[in-house]
Amino acid sequence: MTQTEEAPVLAVIYEDTHLRVIDKPSGISVLKDNTGKASVWDLYEGRFHDPPLSVHRLNKGTSGLLIIARTVRGRRALSRMFCNREIEKTYLAWVEGEPHPESGTIDLPLEKGRKGKYRVAGPGQGLPSTTRYRLLAERSGTSLLECRPLTGRTHQIRAHLAFVGHPIVGDKIYIDPKIFEGYIQLGWQGICWKL
Repeated sequence: MTQTEEAPVLAVIYEDTHLRVIDKPSGISVLKDNTGKASVWDLYEGRFHDPPLSVHRLNKGTSGLLIIARTVRGRRALSRMFCNREIEKTYLAWVEGEPHPESGTIDLPLEKGRKGKYRVAGPGQGLPSTTRYRLLAERSGTSLLECRPLTGRTHQIRAHLAFVGHPIVGDKIYIDPKIFEGYIQLGWQGICWKL
């Protein structure tokens, strides 16, 4: 991190003896990566006295609530809850186009492809993956969706939405090249607005 860059602040939303919930900002990796920038773990260790115990992660570009165990007992309990799908995850995503129907379930198996990119698998292959979605708003050829992954696959929501023709706006991995060319022609201002 350069001297002019300020480290993001990890806002604590909830904490008790066994866990801490923080608001992870977009653009920061949970774990150390090869960029040399501070990770959530770096910031956490610099602020708190207990070591972070991982129970789940959020993608670098995703902002949202991150649950961090503070004790081994807490980690076991949270891991069991995630495994048994007792913790419900909800995401908001701006996507290209207007999905029809306005709510539904994408139930397509995923498998790892080249360069860490996940793709929908062929019949009898891949890992079962299910995402529910619901349309919340439409504007200028894009839609705001509430997404609930019922399984926890890497890049699941991104891969599912792209496969059904509604990639997340600004996604650099799961995007139709024609849509990206449109962004370049319009300029990024063409897709930005106030919520």
